[in-house]
Amino acid sequence: MRAVYEKILDWKKQLSFAVVLGLIVSLIIWWNPRSASDERTDDIVGRWSFNYARTQSGLTEVIKGKTTYYSTGKYNVIGDITYQWLQDGHQNSLTYRTDGAGSWKIYDKNLIISLEDMKSNPIKMNVSGKEYSDSEMAILRSLDFPSPEKTMAKGKSQSYVINEQSEKQIILEVDNPYGDNFEIIMIKDE
Repeated sequence: MRAVYEKILDWKKQLSFAVVLGLIVSLIIWWNPRSASDERTDDIVGRWSFNYARTQSGLTEVIKGKTTYYSTGKYNVIGDITYQWLQDGHQNSLTYRTDGAGSWKIYDKNLIISLEDMKSNPIKMNVSGKEYSDSEMAILRSLDFPSPEKTMAKGKSQSYVINEQSEKQIILEVDNPYGDNFEIIMIKDE
């Protein structure tokens, strides 16, 4: 009979231990909740292509490229920026290959980006009817040639209003501090 009594006592001790342990774990979780993830799940996460042009004060800026928005709130952008202008009856152009990185957030219907770093290299130039060769462009790249990032403050932010959004396309209105606002259409890459 004593053996049966000891088994019941052991069973009660084990049950009591399990209940007390459960309470302790519950209290620890309640006092120290798991912190929220920084990972974003917004529909903008992914790779998007864009191609747009705008003209201001006789200078046309054509921008074509891809932006990848990561769930961590970071983004990368790569593409070509071409400046076009008419001078002395000649259509002139200068094209840069650009590579940039930064961070992004969405507040209500606004996409806010901050460009943290950008590098640009001239890849094509046509001035006064002369198209410069690859070797001439290589010389320009080795010099301290003017580039788009030299005209911007590091960490510059930009705001876009999300006018329309679907799984495949986003239409953004650029809040342009230098002139009229304009639209950018981004198409999601497959």
